[in-house]
Formats: sequence, C-alpha cells, structure tokens
Amino acid sequence: CISYHFCHRLRWCDLSERSCAALASVLRSNSSSLRELDLSHNSLCDSGVTLLSAGLEDQHCKLETLRLWDCGLSERSCAALASVLSSNSSSLRELDLSVNSLCDSGVTLLSAGLEDQHCKLETLRLSGCDLSERSCAALASVLRSNSSSLRELDLSGNSLCDSGVTLLSAGLEDQHCKLETLRLWDCSITEKGCKALVKTLKLNPSHLRELGLGWNEPGESGVKMLSALLEDPHYKLEKLHLRTPFTGSMHRYTGGL
Repeated sequence: CISYHFCHRLRWCDLSERSCAALASVLRSNSSSLRELDLSHNSLCDSGVTLLSAGLEDQHCKLETLRLWDCGLSERSCAALASVLSSNSSSLRELDLSVNSLCDSGVTLLSAGLEDQHCKLETLRLSGCDLSERSCAALASVLRSNSSSLRELDLSGNSLCDSGVTLLSAGLEDQHCKLETLRLWDCSITEKGCKALVKTLKLNPSHLRELGLGWNEPGESGVKMLSALLEDPHYKLEKLHLRTPFTGSMHRYTGGL
C-alpha cells in the first residue's frame, strides 16, 4: 500500500508514462487504500494520463484527490479524465490540472464529464491552462447543471477578460450552482467584469463565500462595489481577496457575522 506521505514524494521525480502504468495497477488493486496522489512536475504527457485513467475507472479505485500540476498535458488528457469523471465507480473529489496547455478545447471535453450525473468532483483547479472566454461558456454550463457538485473553482492565470467573467456569471446566478469558492487571480478583469459579478451575486442568493480577484484591475469603483457585498447581510460572501499590481500589497476584506 502506498501511504499518503509517499504520494507527496512523487513530485519532481523524473517520472514518465511507465510510472503511470504501474500506478494504475495499484489503483485497480482491491487492497489499495490510496486516497491522494500527487504526480506534479513530472513529464507524464497525455499517454501517461491515459494509462492512469484505466486505474481511476476501476471499481476498486478509492482515489479522491489527484494533482497533475505541470505534467505536459493537452486536451487529450481532458478526454481521458472526462471519461473517469463520468464513471459510476469514480471517487474523485479534487482534481488539479494547473499549468498544462489544456486550452479551451480541453475544458470543453472535461466539461462533458463534469456535467455527468455520476461526477462527484467538488474542487477543480485550472490555473495557467491557456484558457479564454470560451472555457467560461463551457464551465457556466457545468455550474447550471443540476448534477454538478463543484464547490471550488480556480481559473487564475488565464486571459478570461471581462467577456469571460460575464459568461461565467450566467452559471453563477443559476439556482443549481453550488460554488462556494471562485479564484480569478490575474485574469485581465477590469471594473466591467467586477460589475458583472456584483450583478450576479445580487440577482441570486449565491452560495459564493470566497472570491479571489488579485492581480486584476477592478479600479476603485470595482473594489467599492464588491466590498459593499461583504457588509450586506443578505449575501453570503465572506472573503474578498485583492492584490494591487502596482504596490503588490494585499487587501483582504472580511464581512461581518
């Protein structure tokens, strides 16, 4: 059995697809108790993830957390992982695919799995994945899905722009959306995007409790609009994270009781 601590030692280990084949065998084992696996910063490539997915879809697999940060992945990996998420036997609840060139086409493929009734994923991290507003449209559809279990979404470090945030807001305001944490650090968002978010949070009794907008340009008016939500007892927003690109200072506004 591979322990939780051993899993963390698999970062920066010069692993390739051959390691994925061995780990897939572990995941298929009835005796394995593996719940968390971190393979970040290894050249697994799409072929490795395809091999790993064979283990993730097995009925004996109990894995709940998978981190594949910076593993040389593309949209092909998203297709394999979408199949895993839609599998009735999958136990995955946290997936980190940050710093891979998934592009919008990859997120579109992944969204098909996220919308499946069998998907149990609660946390999805897609920071620095070469995404644009097209990914926001696909993810908005996921948030509107009655079957979606997403509670945390990280899209930081992608050029979503105000148009992307506006598209994403359409999902946030849906009655089926369960999202509690949204991170949009360094996404080229201005006052216009902030206004769309504020409008969304006011229109619907959103579940959103934490919003990260650091390294964007919301302007003074954008900051005022967002921080006003923290002071209003009608909304659930508790934390707003902002960092000014000019001074690098951190501003964390915390709402009342």
